[in-house]
Amino acid sequence: MGFWDSLWEGIKDGAKFVLDTTGDIAEAAGTIAKVAGVFFVNEDEINVIAQSDPVLKVFDDYEKATTVLEKRAHSLCMQQPDPPGMVAMQNPVSTEGKLSGIWTNPVAVTEAGLNGAKNIDTYQDLSKFLTVLGAPSAIVTPDLQICDTAELVAQSLFANAPNGANSEKQGNDADPVEAVSTAIQDRGGDNLIKASHVYYEVPMGVSAPETVWHGGLHVNVQRSRSDCEAYIARRGEPTYLSEQHRTPATTGVVWQVTLNIEWADRVAAEDGAKKTRDLIINSGSGYSIIANTPTGKTQIIILKAPAGKTPADARVFMTDIVRKALAAEKKTSAAAGRETAMPQILVKSTVLA
Repeated sequence: MGFWDSLWEGIKDGAKFVLDTTGDIAEAAGTIAKVAGVFFVNEDEINVIAQSDPVLKVFDDYEKATTVLEKRAHSLCMQQPDPPGMVAMQNPVSTEGKLSGIWTNPVAVTEAGLNGAKNIDTYQDLSKFLTVLGAPSAIVTPDLQICDTAELVAQSLFANAPNGANSEKQGNDADPVEAVSTAIQDRGGDNLIKASHVYYEVPMGVSAPETVWHGGLHVNVQRSRSDCEAYIARRGEPTYLSEQHRTPATTGVVWQVTLNIEWADRVAAEDGAKKTRDLIINSGSGYSIIANTPTGKTQIIILKAPAGKTPADARVFMTDIVRKALAAEKKTSAAAGRETAMPQILVKSTVLA
């Protein structure tokens, strides 16, 4: 595959992978075309030759869809405000970059899989990408954990990937695109990494063994000049060094995770927000609620996860809570002739708590 382990980068490689691998070319091509439809072009910019041929059209639409993903990822990444601790950083060294293509078999990292996270291809690709951007290999988190930077980014940007407990198809027929953002700041305020991942699932047919995402990443890295100088001075040393290195205060990183729960209607969202709140408070799980607001049919809930739990774990936890809420009202709803379907639950943003 070349430089990347799980990413087919570039228009020709990505589109060809879809054509060569999918068991349903028509459905895959149709999904790509929907995303590409967001990319409005002038009449004289339309490739009439490519659009008239079903195979060439996939390449043309894939290129336009990639542009849509990259632009949206850039916008979401740069819209994230800098944490208060970064205000003091004067004239930081700032780099940013984009990465897009076909992710084969994206995997969500949960607490149970943390020990094997570094063997996941998406982690390895993110590690390479962050290295190219000059991001630190590790940071000291607010709770005094020394953590692999790429692992933290992978936990966040792929939190919605299949993991057994959450494997339902994402997106909808009208707009299959989903997005997740993260901001990772070190305890000393010398490093800030903001990243956004905009993606959609490419239908590969019922016989396909793996999930495939067409995604666009945008990453912005800010480092203080003193941290850059210190890094250059110690380059070549075998381990990551930090003046703040000390015994961890907890048994793992603490994440603050924002999730969206898409209920059937406003009534279901308002009812769901109340019931899930009560279940979380009484669960004894260690999760705490930062905010819980129904907006129309979307319930926006921000959780502080227990130490060691990843954003994907938070999604699994919230899925279980919603299932319990629905099970509790099933008899009442059925008797009233109204039964609420299981809503889609997705991680939308993450920050270190």
